[in-house]
Amino acid sequence: EIDPKTNQPLPGIFHTTSLMIHLIDVMMVFWFIFLLSGRRLDVATIVALFFGIHPMHVESVAWVAELKDVLYTFFFIGGLIAYYKYISNKEKKPIILILLTFVLFVLSGLSKPAATTFPLSLIIIDFYCRRKFTLMVWLEKVPFFIGAVIFGVLTYKAQVSTAIAPLEQYNLLERFLLASFAMVDYIGKLFLPINLAGLHPYPHQINGHLPTKYFILPVISLAIFFLVWRSLKYSRLVMFGFLFFLANIILVLQFLSVGLAITSDRYSYVPYIGLFFIIAMGYNKLTNSQNKKLTP
Repeated sequence: EIDPKTNQPLPGIFHTTSLMIHLIDVMMVFWFIFLLSGRRLDVATIVALFFGIHPMHVESVAWVAELKDVLYTFFFIGGLIAYYKYISNKEKKPIILILLTFVLFVLSGLSKPAATTFPLSLIIIDFYCRRKFTLMVWLEKVPFFIGAVIFGVLTYKAQVSTAIAPLEQYNLLERFLLASFAMVDYIGKLFLPINLAGLHPYPHQINGHLPTKYFILPVISLAIFFLVWRSLKYSRLVMFGFLFFLANIILVLQFLSVGLAITSDRYSYVPYIGLFFIIAMGYNKLTNSQNKKLTP
């Protein structure tokens, strides 16, 4: 539809396009989690629902310029589904599925450079599915890592003069403090999505130093890592979900300062899937154990 005054397309068509792709992404997430969870309908429904309506995901869908977010996710999750189908075939590994996985990865990377984390996601799925890390398993990842490096180098060259802050702006300790804050902030807003904004600027330094709370947050980060590691005694679930979250958000944790924001709501779009999975599987296990207790 064209605006008769400006002879330009009305914004509604762009918002509708983003919304439609987001809804398709919701269905893709449902399918992926349904397979990954061992065909648990309640788990897939909970993850897809949270993914679809979480306030932190509004920016990815409502901001027209972030069409790349919903588009890269479509190919990204499609690639994960193809890969899961590939490794779940016990008798033989259909070459067409790994080729399809690679094609979807490339399309995802062409949509948004955030897809460079795709190879890490494959390794994390291997870990969760207890796949043995043989030489062949590592070799099949080589094309994906090569593609990720290419996407990463091209992105760095394109943004180094505009989006990426100079390395001298923050020292190594300050970068660690900023990364700790960003990780804890993303996790916190999963449960309490308040103070959402289009821009979360870097903190003002006091006498040349970051505010006190930035020195406390690394302790919280280390406590989270410790609890996740301890959870391995009981299950790979928490480790998988946390690693999926971390792997897909690590590039924007400000180890290398990107843009003017310390965090951005839209960066949670794919990473939150891992945390939603932990919550949904926890709910499934809890309800199943209660049902067993109620059974005469």
